[in-house]
Amino acid sequence: MTTIQPLIYLLRNLLTPRKFPRVITLLLILLSAGSLFILSLGTPLTLTKEGVVLRSTPATNSGAIQTLTTPQTVFILKEESGWYKIRVNGKEEGWIPIWMLNNEQVQSDQKLLLQANTSTPVYQSENTNSPVVATLNAGDTAPISSEALGWAKVTVNKQIGYVQTDKITIMNEAQTTLTQISTDSSILASEVLQVRATNQAFLAQANNMSDILYTIEPNQQFKFISSTQDANGVEFYLAEDERGQRGYIDSANAAFEQYSKTHMNAPKVATLAEATIVIDAGHGGEDAGAVNDTPYTLEKEVALSTSKALQAELEAKGAKVIMIRTEDADVSLEERASLSEQYQADAFISIHYDAAIDEEWSGTTTYYYHNSDRPIADFINNELLKLKTNNNGVRFGNYLVLRENDQPSILLELGYMSNLQDVRLFRTEEYQTNVAKAITTGLEQYFLQAQAE
Repeated sequence: MTTIQPLIYLLRNLLTPRKFPRVITLLLILLSAGSLFILSLGTPLTLTKEGVVLRSTPATNSGAIQTLTTPQTVFILKEESGWYKIRVNGKEEGWIPIWMLNNEQVQSDQKLLLQANTSTPVYQSENTNSPVVATLNAGDTAPISSEALGWAKVTVNKQIGYVQTDKITIMNEAQTTLTQISTDSSILASEVLQVRATNQAFLAQANNMSDILYTIEPNQQFKFISSTQDANGVEFYLAEDERGQRGYIDSANAAFEQYSKTHMNAPKVATLAEATIVIDAGHGGEDAGAVNDTPYTLEKEVALSTSKALQAELEAKGAKVIMIRTEDADVSLEERASLSEQYQADAFISIHYDAAIDEEWSGTTTYYYHNSDRPIADFINNELLKLKTNNNGVRFGNYLVLRENDQPSILLELGYMSNLQDVRLFRTEEYQTNVAKAITTGLEQYFLQAQAE
C-alpha cells in the first residue's frame, strides 16, 4: 500500500453524505476563530517616530502611560478623530496622536503651537454649533494648551476656545523662531527660563533623585529645550545654561519670562474700596482637592467657606468682589485665570489647603509667579504671620492660575489637610474669619503703598 492511499481513504470517509456537513461546519468554526484571533491583534504599525507618548485617553493632557521606543511594532485597535488606540507588547493599551506620527515638525505632544491653514473659527466649545468667539486668519499662530479628538484648546484675545485640528498645522513652540503671536491672542512662552525658587538643583536626569550638576543661582536664566515627565508625572524642563551645559530643572521652580511681559506691574487703584477683587475657591465639583479622613474634610469645602468669609470682609470695606465659584461646581484652571482677566482684577486671590506625605508639615504658604506680584504676596503674608499657626513664608509657585494671569495674583495654602492639628484649626469659623481679616488688611496695605509711591 502506498503512503497516499490512507489519506485517500480518510478523505473518502470524511466526505460521505453523512459526515460532510459536520466537516464543513468544523472548518467554518476554525476559520472564524482564526479570523477573530487575527482581528483581536489589530492592524500592525511600525513606529519610527521618536518621543511618542502612550496616553490613557485620546488627549494630550491625559495621563502618560509610557514613552514608546523605536523602531517598534504596535497594533492599531481603533481610530478616532486623529488618534489611534493601540496595543503594545501584546498587553498595554492606550492612545497616540496620528497628527504627530505624520508631522516631522512635531517632536512632542506638549508645548504645541498651531498655525491656521485658512480662515479658522474658534468655537466656545468642542462643537461647530457653539458660538464663535474669534477667527484666526490664514497664517495666524497661537499656543495650544491641549488637543483631544480633533479639537485643539487655545486662548485667543484672552478667551478660551476650540479649533478643529483639520483646519490647522500643529508644531512645537520650541521648534519655531516665532517670538510673537500674530493674532496677539495669548502669551507664547519664550525659550528663556528663569529659576525663581532658591537653592534649586540643576539635575543630570529628569528625576529629583538624580545626580546634581550644580546648585542654581537665584534668578539664573537658561535656554528652554523641551519638557518631559518622570514616572510619577512630575514635569521637568530640559534646559541649557550660558556655558552650553544641559540638564533638567523641576518645572515647579522655573518661570517662562515671556508670560510676565504683559503682566500688570503695579496697582491701578489706591484704596481697597476702589478695587475689584476676584476670589478663587480652589477645586470644586468632581475635583475634591486634598482629603482628610479623620475628621472627614474636603479641601474644596473649606476653601469655599474660607472664600465666603473673605468675601464678607472685603465687601464690608467697600471692595467689589467677584467669586469664581459660590457652590460646589467644576471650573477649569483656564477659566479661573480668564475670569480674572475679564474683570480686570486689581487682585486675584486663590484659596487652597495643602497636603504632604509628612504629617508633621503644617501652616500657611503664600505663592506668587510674576516678580511684580512679590509685593502683594509679602503684604498679605505679613498679616498671615500674626495667625496662631506656622508660617512657611513667601515662595515662587508655577501654577497656571498665576502664570497665565495678567492681573496681580497670589495663591494661598492656608494649612495642611494632612496635619491633624491644622485640620482641627482651619475647620473652625474663628480661624477662617481671622484668615479673611488678615488677607483684607494685607490688601489694604498693598494698595496704600501704591498711593505712597
